[in-house]
Amino acid sequence: MSIGRSEAGPADSYSQDVRKFSSGAVALIAVLSVIAAIALLVTGSRFLSGLRGDPDPRPTSRRSTPVPRPTLSPRLSPTPTSTTLAPIPGVPVGQPGTVTPAKPFVVTGSGPLQVPWKVSDSMPTVLRLDCSSCTGQVTLTTVGRNRPWISRAAPASGEYLENVSTPDAIGVVRATGPWTLTVTHIAQLKPLPGVISGRGAMVVKAEGPGSRVRIRVPDIALTDRLWVRIVDPADGEVELVLGTEGEASYDETEPINLPRIFAVDALGAWTIEPNP
Repeated sequence: MSIGRSEAGPADSYSQDVRKFSSGAVALIAVLSVIAAIALLVTGSRFLSGLRGDPDPRPTSRRSTPVPRPTLSPRLSPTPTSTTLAPIPGVPVGQPGTVTPAKPFVVTGSGPLQVPWKVSDSMPTVLRLDCSSCTGQVTLTTVGRNRPWISRAAPASGEYLENVSTPDAIGVVRATGPWTLTVTHIAQLKPLPGVISGRGAMVVKAEGPGSRVRIRVPDIALTDRLWVRIVDPADGEVELVLGTEGEASYDETEPINLPRIFAVDALGAWTIEPNP
């Protein structure tokens, strides 16, 4: 028997179409599954990154917002207030006095003594102690002050600026032998023109003219320290404090408009030189 070639019938053609469709659908599902898996991985990675936080966040802009400068309030002049100071127990109390722009308060003593005084307008005063004939330890301070103006072996003398905002003060002198304490209003300081030279603790008023001041101390080893307070004579406010400790010398120029009061606390020689 010979077998010849035959044409497929309708049923065979339908089966082939079904098989082709099934294969295409399977391929399409596989492709869609791969796309869905990639999308899931990307979304999950972003989600986890959001949970952890970006380890290296980048700024959206490099432009910085300018910070406004603070507005400085005008300096206030000291206002007289009533204050009750208690004398130190165990130290004799002398007769009280009054300091005015026209008249100083002078007191003399021998041995330890505390003296109260009142300033008519609460402006700073200059304490000038002369204890050149004293012996032993000499101390000059005021009640309420943390550190004394003078605390060393006699003889001792000097000028110190007492910058208080109250009209009352009590000076305390501890010494053996005669001494003189003069309390002067800053209005009585005579203005000094040009270069001012001094030694030790002094309070001077530099007239100028000038807008810059050079302060020189050639040998701080002799002074051990240097403190300079610059005060506006119009209202008695301390504008600037300069100082150094442990340095061999001091030579600095500061922008300071004259006239100004300079309270120098040192032991050696110093110079105040006004410049234009």
